[in-house]
Amino acid sequence: MDLRLAFLCFAVCFLDDLVAEGQDIDECASAPCLNGATCIDGVIMYVCTCAAGFHGVNCDSSAQIGVTACSNTSDCASLSNAVCDTIVTQKCACFTSQGFRVNSNYTGCDYDCGVLASPSNGVVTFTTTIQDSVATYSCDPEFKIDGVTTRTCSAVTSKGWSDTAPTCITGQNSEKQLDQREPELSYEELQRRANEPTNRNAENHYTVLSI
Repeated sequence: MDLRLAFLCFAVCFLDDLVAEGQDIDECASAPCLNGATCIDGVIMYVCTCAAGFHGVNCDSSAQIGVTACSNTSDCASLSNAVCDTIVTQKCACFTSQGFRVNSNYTGCDYDCGVLASPSNGVVTFTTTIQDSVATYSCDPEFKIDGVTTRTCSAVTSKGWSDTAPTCITGQNSEKQLDQREPELSYEELQRRANEPTNRNAENHYTVLSI
Protein backbone atom coordinates (compact mmCIF):
# COMPACT_ATOMS: atom_id res chain seq x y z
CA MET A 1 0.00 0.00 0.00
CA ASP A 2 1.17 3.54 -0.76
CA LEU A 3 2.70 5.06 2.41
CA ARG A 4 0.72 8.27 1.98
CA LEU A 5 -2.56 6.37 1.80
CA ALA A 6 -1.53 4.30 4.80
CA PHE A 7 -0.80 7.45 6.85
CA LEU A 8 -4.08 9.04 5.80
CA CYS A 9 -5.99 5.92 6.80
CA PHE A 10 -4.24 5.88 10.19
CA ALA A 11 -4.99 9.55 10.82
CA VAL A 12 -8.67 9.23 9.94
CA CYS A 13 -9.09 6.07 12.00
CA PHE A 14 -7.27 7.67 14.96
CA LEU A 15 -9.47 10.75 14.87
CA ASP A 16 -12.59 8.60 14.61
CA ASP A 17 -11.51 6.64 17.67
CA LEU A 18 -10.84 9.85 19.65
CA VAL A 19 -14.25 11.24 18.80
CA ALA A 20 -15.95 7.92 19.54
CA GLU A 21 -14.24 7.71 22.92
CA GLY A 22 -15.01 11.35 23.73
CA GLN A 23 -11.30 12.18 24.00
CA ASP A 24 -11.33 15.15 21.59
CA ILE A 25 -10.51 18.34 23.50
CA ASP A 26 -11.98 21.82 23.09
CA GLU A 27 -9.31 23.75 21.19
CA CYS A 28 -11.14 27.00 21.93
CA ALA A 29 -10.76 26.51 25.69
CA SER A 30 -7.35 28.25 25.65
CA ALA A 31 -8.86 31.30 23.90
CA PRO A 32 -6.48 31.28 20.91
CA CYS A 33 -8.51 33.83 18.95
CA LEU A 34 -7.53 37.40 19.78
CA ASN A 35 -8.91 40.93 19.44
CA GLY A 36 -12.57 40.03 19.96
CA ALA A 37 -12.57 37.16 17.44
CA THR A 38 -14.99 34.22 17.65
CA CYS A 39 -13.49 30.73 18.05
CA ILE A 40 -15.13 27.74 16.33
CA ASP A 41 -14.01 24.38 17.71
CA GLY A 42 -13.34 21.42 15.40
CA VAL A 43 -11.76 17.99 15.62
CA ILE A 44 -8.18 18.70 16.78
CA MET A 45 -8.49 22.14 15.17
CA TYR A 46 -10.17 25.50 15.54
CA VAL A 47 -11.11 28.39 13.27
CA CYS A 48 -11.10 32.06 14.27
CA THR A 49 -13.65 34.47 12.81
CA CYS A 50 -11.94 37.83 13.09
CA ALA A 51 -13.58 41.05 14.20
CA ALA A 52 -13.47 44.03 11.86
CA GLY A 53 -9.98 45.45 11.59
CA PHE A 54 -8.02 42.22 12.17
CA HIS A 55 -6.81 39.19 10.23
CA GLY A 56 -4.50 36.19 10.57
CA VAL A 57 -4.97 32.64 11.88
CA ASN A 58 -5.53 33.94 15.41
CA CYS A 59 -6.74 37.41 14.32
CA ASP A 60 -3.57 38.87 15.83
CA SER A 61 -2.70 41.11 12.90
CA SER A 62 -4.13 44.59 12.43
CA ALA A 63 -6.16 45.32 9.36
CA GLN A 64 -4.35 46.17 6.14
CA ILE A 65 -5.39 47.33 2.71
CA GLY A 66 -5.36 44.40 0.28
CA VAL A 67 -5.04 41.84 3.13
CA THR A 68 -8.06 42.11 5.42
CA ALA A 69 -11.04 40.09 4.19
CA CYS A 70 -14.43 41.78 4.10
CA SER A 71 -18.03 41.29 3.04
CA ASN A 72 -19.04 44.95 3.23
CA THR A 73 -17.39 48.32 3.82
CA SER A 74 -18.18 48.26 7.56
CA ASP A 75 -15.59 45.47 7.86
CA CYS A 76 -12.96 48.03 6.78
CA ALA A 77 -14.01 50.71 9.28
CA SER A 78 -10.63 50.68 11.06
CA LEU A 79 -8.86 51.58 7.80
CA SER A 80 -9.31 55.26 6.99
CA ASN A 81 -11.25 55.95 3.78
CA ALA A 82 -11.19 52.23 2.81
CA VAL A 83 -13.98 50.37 1.02
CA CYS A 84 -14.69 46.65 0.56
CA ASP A 85 -13.99 45.20 -2.89
CA THR A 86 -16.97 42.83 -2.96
CA ILE A 87 -16.59 42.06 -6.68
CA VAL A 88 -13.00 40.84 -7.20
CA THR A 89 -10.86 40.37 -4.09
CA GLN A 90 -13.33 40.48 -1.17
CA LYS A 91 -10.69 42.50 0.68
CA CYS A 92 -10.42 46.07 1.93
CA ALA A 93 -9.21 48.42 -0.79
CA CYS A 94 -8.80 52.07 -1.82
CA PHE A 95 -11.21 53.71 -4.26
CA THR A 96 -8.53 54.76 -6.75
CA SER A 97 -11.02 56.06 -9.31
CA GLN A 98 -12.01 58.74 -6.78
CA GLY A 99 -8.43 59.84 -6.12
CA PHE A 100 -7.59 57.63 -3.11
CA ARG A 101 -4.31 55.69 -2.79
CA VAL A 102 -2.99 53.26 -0.18
CA ASN A 103 -0.71 54.86 2.40
CA SER A 104 2.86 53.71 3.10
CA ASN A 105 1.98 51.25 5.90
CA TYR A 106 -1.24 49.93 4.31
CA THR A 107 -3.39 51.09 7.22
CA GLY A 108 -5.67 53.34 5.20
CA CYS A 109 -6.26 55.34 2.03
CA ASP A 110 -5.00 58.87 1.46
CA TYR A 111 -6.64 61.47 -0.75
CA ASP A 112 -4.19 63.65 -2.67
CA CYS A 113 -5.45 67.20 -3.28
CA GLY A 114 -2.57 67.97 -5.64
CA VAL A 115 0.26 70.50 -5.61
CA LEU A 116 -0.71 74.18 -5.33
CA ALA A 117 0.84 76.94 -7.43
CA SER A 118 2.20 80.05 -5.71
CA PRO A 119 0.37 83.29 -6.46
CA SER A 120 2.05 86.00 -8.50
CA ASN A 121 4.20 88.13 -6.15
CA GLY A 122 3.78 85.58 -3.35
CA VAL A 123 4.37 82.02 -2.19
CA VAL A 124 2.37 79.06 -0.84
CA THR A 125 3.91 76.57 1.60
CA PHE A 126 2.71 73.10 2.68
CA THR A 127 4.27 69.87 3.98
CA THR A 128 2.06 67.34 2.19
CA THR A 129 -0.89 67.38 -0.21
CA ILE A 130 -3.01 64.66 1.43
CA GLN A 131 -6.17 65.08 3.55
CA ASP A 132 -5.99 67.45 6.54
CA SER A 133 -2.86 69.18 5.20
CA VAL A 134 -2.83 72.97 5.52
CA ALA A 135 -1.36 75.32 2.92
CA THR A 136 -0.30 78.84 3.96
CA TYR A 137 -0.09 81.83 1.61
CA SER A 138 2.08 84.94 1.98
CA CYS A 139 2.97 87.88 -0.25
CA ASP A 140 6.19 89.65 -1.17
CA PRO A 141 7.02 93.04 0.42
CA GLU A 142 4.81 95.87 -0.85
CA PHE A 143 2.01 93.34 -1.58
CA LYS A 144 -0.84 92.04 0.56
CA ILE A 145 -3.15 89.01 0.52
CA ASP A 146 -6.51 89.39 -1.19
CA GLY A 147 -8.47 86.39 0.08
CA VAL A 148 -7.81 83.60 2.61
CA THR A 149 -4.34 83.02 4.07
CA THR A 150 -4.75 79.24 4.58
CA ARG A 151 -6.45 76.38 2.74
CA THR A 152 -7.09 72.79 3.94
CA CYS A 153 -7.08 69.53 1.95
CA SER A 154 -10.32 67.57 2.43
CA ALA A 155 -11.11 63.93 1.59
CA VAL A 156 -14.86 64.40 2.03
CA THR A 157 -17.39 66.34 0.00
CA SER A 158 -16.30 68.48 -1.54
CA LYS A 159 -12.93 66.86 -2.03
CA GLY A 160 -9.87 69.03 -2.64
CA TRP A 161 -8.40 72.25 -1.29
CA SER A 162 -10.87 74.48 0.55
CA ASP A 163 -11.82 77.98 -0.62
CA THR A 164 -10.39 79.80 -3.62
CA ALA A 165 -6.70 80.54 -4.05
CA PRO A 166 -5.91 84.12 -2.93
CA THR A 167 -3.96 86.69 -4.92
CA CYS A 168 -1.33 89.26 -3.94
CA ILE A 169 -2.27 92.85 -4.64
CA THR A 170 -0.32 96.08 -4.26
CA GLY A 171 -0.21 97.37 -0.68
CA GLN A 172 1.60 96.92 2.63
CA ASN A 173 1.66 93.23 3.58
CA SER A 174 1.85 93.51 7.35
CA GLU A 175 0.56 95.56 10.28
CA LYS A 176 4.14 95.98 11.44
CA GLN A 177 5.01 97.98 8.34
CA LEU A 178 1.95 100.14 8.86
CA ASP A 179 2.89 100.76 12.49
CA GLN A 180 6.31 102.05 11.44
CA ARG A 181 4.82 105.11 9.75
CA GLU A 182 5.06 108.50 11.51
CA PRO A 183 1.89 109.14 13.55
CA GLU A 184 -0.21 112.03 12.32
CA LEU A 185 -0.21 115.08 14.65
CA SER A 186 -3.37 116.96 15.54
CA TYR A 187 -3.83 120.60 14.48
CA GLU A 188 -3.51 121.71 18.12
CA GLU A 189 -0.20 119.86 18.53
CA LEU A 190 1.19 121.40 15.35
CA GLN A 191 0.20 124.88 16.56
CA ARG A 192 1.78 124.27 19.96
CA ARG A 193 5.06 123.14 18.44
CA ALA A 194 5.08 126.06 16.02
CA ASN A 195 4.85 128.53 18.93
CA GLU A 196 7.64 126.92 20.98
CA PRO A 197 11.35 127.76 20.36
CA THR A 198 12.83 124.30 19.95
CA ASN A 199 16.06 122.54 19.21
CA ARG A 200 16.49 118.79 18.48
CA ASN A 201 18.85 116.82 20.69
CA ALA A 202 20.88 113.81 19.60
CA GLU A 203 17.97 111.46 20.17
CA ASN A 204 15.66 113.39 17.83
CA HIS A 205 13.42 114.56 20.66
CA TYR A 206 12.09 118.11 20.97
CA THR A 207 13.69 120.22 23.78
CA VAL A 208 12.22 123.57 24.92
CA LEU A 209 14.79 126.39 25.18
CA SER A 210 14.70 128.60 28.25
CA ILE A 211 14.80 132.40 27.60
